[in-house]
Amino acid sequence: MPFDIHDPLVDEEGYVDDVAVERYQRQLQRLFSASPEACEIRRMGLRLEWTELMLEFALNDLQVTPPQMDDDDLLAILLEYFPGKTPMTEDDIGTVLLELRAFWQFVQREYRLRNARGCLRVLNRRTAGRMVRAVGGADFELDEAPLARGRDDDDEELELPRWLEFVLETSFRLWTRLRKRLGKQS
Repeated sequence: MPFDIHDPLVDEEGYVDDVAVERYQRQLQRLFSASPEACEIRRMGLRLEWTELMLEFALNDLQVTPPQMDDDDLLAILLEYFPGKTPMTEDDIGTVLLELRAFWQFVQREYRLRNARGCLRVLNRRTAGRMVRAVGGADFELDEAPLARGRDDDDEELELPRWLEFVLETSFRLWTRLRKRLGKQS
C-alpha cells in the first residue's frame, strides 16, 4: 500500500489510532531517509535523528501530521520539546536545523505541502539563537557551516526585547490554537 501523507490517524470513533501513528511515522521516516535531501545530510557525515523526534512530538504530543503542522507547531517542538525532552545541547542546534530543513524540503518537493514553506522559513539564525537560549546557553555562537546551504530570512529584522518577544509569541500561539479549536481558519 503506497504511503499517503494525508492519511487520517484516527479510528472509527475519532480517537487517535496508536498503530496508525506508529506506521505513519515509520513509513515517512523511511521515505525521507531514502530521499536525496537525506543522502546529502549523510554525505556530510551526520546521522538522521532529529526528524524522527520531530515527528514523534508532532504526532504524539501535538497530534498533528506534517500537512497539518504550521510554523508555530514547529517552533513549539524546537523551543519547548527538544530542549525539555531530549539531550539536545548548543552543539546540536546547527545539525537540528540542517536536518529539519532537509526534511521540509523533501516534503515540499515530494508532496507539495503548502505549509512546508512556512516551516522552512522558521529554520533560520533567529530560531537558532532562541534555541540556544532555550537549552540554557548564554551567548549565541552558531557554527555557520551546517546552515550555509539554507536561506536566513531574518537577517534584517529588528530584535525585540526578550520579554516582549515571549509575550507576543505566547499570545499569538494561544490565539491561533483557540481559533483552531473554535473551527475558524487562522
